[in-house]
Amino acid sequence: GVTAEYYAMQWFLTLFASDLPQRTVHRIWDRFLIAGWQVVVQVGLALLKQVADVLQSLDACETLTFLKKFVRMRRFEPEVLLADAMQFEVSHQMLSALEAAYSWEKSDTEPKL
Repeated sequence: GVTAEYYAMQWFLTLFASDLPQRTVHRIWDRFLIAGWQVVVQVGLALLKQVADVLQSLDACETLTFLKKFVRMRRFEPEVLLADAMQFEVSHQMLSALEAAYSWEKSDTEPKL
């Protein structure tokens, strides 16, 4: 399988600035400043939902290549994307659990000095 760190890290590190049109990025950032990190996760989920059918037909290598490029190749209307994103319930508790899981994985893979 393909894990999110292979494609979504760029989305999250840049808050989508390197992949989406500036008009869309500005609307996401507006929401981010009001609601926090859950908006970033919700937008990521909304983007994935739009290509779910395509992803099911690809192997792991094709999936990874597709996920790194599809956001730049499609046009997303900011308000439509944000409306789709708001359909996903992402709580602070879920974000904390994701953070803890990522921190745990990271500490297991870091070399011991």
